[in-house]
Amino acid sequence: SAMVDEDREQLAAFLEAFPGHRLAREAAELLVTLQLIAGAEEEEMRTALRWVDRSVPADLRATAALEQMKTCSAFGVAESLILAGEIGLEGGRDDRYPEAVHESHARLGEVQLELGDETKAWRHLLSAAFGMPEDGMVNLNLGRFYEQQGRYKRAFSRFVQASIVADSGPQAVEGLARISGDERFAYDSYRRFIAMYGRI
Repeated sequence: SAMVDEDREQLAAFLEAFPGHRLAREAAELLVTLQLIAGAEEEEMRTALRWVDRSVPADLRATAALEQMKTCSAFGVAESLILAGEIGLEGGRDDRYPEAVHESHARLGEVQLELGDETKAWRHLLSAAFGMPEDGMVNLNLGRFYEQQGRYKRAFSRFVQASIVADSGPQAVEGLARISGDERFAYDSYRRFIAMYGRI
């Protein structure tokens, strides 16, 4: 009845009364969506996201949180996305799909970089790079971080790695041009790097 009526209070009451019910996960995910639509406060969002976390098997919590991050992203609510990611990472070591943890770190790093929280962004992006060293967007965002820090050699290296991946290539080439100040220099340096490491 609570799900049909899309009543947030009734959904929360159902989850409190029947946390192990077969419909708990569906109810919790609906509650998250309704809270996002309503523009709920941080604590309300945290509670709803915790219900999702509790309603899934222990070895799928990071995977479920990654789905909730995508939902929060679709609504454009960065703060809730961060909450979802942090909750999921708490049980990340037990997740049966390790890539979910790396993807969560990557997304958290990207969002926190956009929000200007460079220290947290850097930590998450490094964690993501440990598990996904050739991921284009991870390297691109690390390049952006190092560029903002004025650490141009590190930025250059990351941009080059990102430039050979389709989804990050165009932005990475722009980054190379930005930090070199001359597009021809960026291109020549890029060619030398590729020749040195045998990558194309």
